[in-house]
Amino acid sequence: MTSTRPSHRWRLGLQLGLLAGLVLALVTGGEHQPARAGGNCPEEGLCTFKKPNILFVLEYSTAMNQPWTVQQTRWQAAVSAVQQIVAPGGFIDQNAHVAVMRYGHDPEPGVPGTTIPGDSSGLVDGQALDFAWDTAELEYVNCTGQEIIDLLDALPPPLDGAPVGIDPWTKGALDFAAVEIAQTRADHPGDDVDPPTRYYANVLMTGGTWTNADGSSTFGPPEEHPALSAAALLDQDVLTYVFSFNADPQAAMASDEIAAAGATTEALDAQDPDMLEQVLYDLLQSIINIFIDPQCSADLPRAMVLLDG
Repeated sequence: MTSTRPSHRWRLGLQLGLLAGLVLALVTGGEHQPARAGGNCPEEGLCTFKKPNILFVLEYSTAMNQPWTVQQTRWQAAVSAVQQIVAPGGFIDQNAHVAVMRYGHDPEPGVPGTTIPGDSSGLVDGQALDFAWDTAELEYVNCTGQEIIDLLDALPPPLDGAPVGIDPWTKGALDFAAVEIAQTRADHPGDDVDPPTRYYANVLMTGGTWTNADGSSTFGPPEEHPALSAAALLDQDVLTYVFSFNADPQAAMASDEIAAAGATTEALDAQDPDMLEQVLYDLLQSIINIFIDPQCSADLPRAMVLLDG
């Protein structure tokens, strides 16, 4: 059986696109560009590849209300970063299908339909799929950056900014992602018929701390470690990137363990903007020479980026 695992060169290209968006988010301070008049959205038939399906997995615990900088909470920084990554007309917007989900905890595991007291954002059983890759008619949607920007702008902070009340059941979120990916593959059997295969990647944005399903235990028990789910996703040829707003060494270690299990080596550590900018710069410098920019249309503009070392 032929392996469907993404090639090393494509992984680097996808990683560069994601990292470049994160750099822009931090450098510009969160300003996003408006949708283009008339649109310039390449359909997949104009591409030399099948657009990958990227899922942003956003922690929506009340720990994300903690300050990250003087100007931003963790949640605000995460929203700003995603909005820049999916900016209309940008690399990810035109070259990928994007989905967004959020997660907290499940107050009553095993009881379907459980909500969190005080939460009106749509979390059910600890998760919410806010934006899917396809429609109810099973048609992929393209160039959805502006819709995702608007969706995130409309979301309140976790529990309206409360300091406690929603916990981060990260394993449940990645398990939910695995189910959504499996269902999408089943709904689109043609994705794996003719090469190249459609690739999948998760981008987990987290504070680093994880709990069990109901939030009663932090960093335990071992069977609730999110790295187990990241490893299971990798067995399905799904990479898991981790962007961590951690505040302590244990959270940093947990984030690295998830990233390692998801085949992306280590988490991007977002302790402060200056540190993150340097980490991203170093990564960009190390892979830019072998980055291959997929093409979706012969008439798309090309750009050259010069980095002064």
